[in-house]
Amino acid sequence: MTAVELQTELLREISPIAEDEGLMRKVINYVRDLVRIKDEEVETKEDVVGNIREAFAEFKQYKEGQLEFQSADDLLNELRTL
Repeated sequence: MTAVELQTELLREISPIAEDEGLMRKVINYVRDLVRIKDEEVETKEDVVGNIREAFAEFKQYKEGQLEFQSADDLLNELRTL
């Protein structure tokens, strides 16, 4: 289905409840929630890409001798204290 067909379908499905204020508020809140979830997913993808870039930059620094990594034992001990 095209976007226009989907919009038409949505309007057709909503039309029976268009006069009911309570149901229309529920639909609006649901759509707002969907938009919020979509926006959060975009941010999450951007965060993941940023984290991957940061990891590669740190690995490059490690290879160049500018950074030392924490040992696995130190990391495990740090995680146990959280």
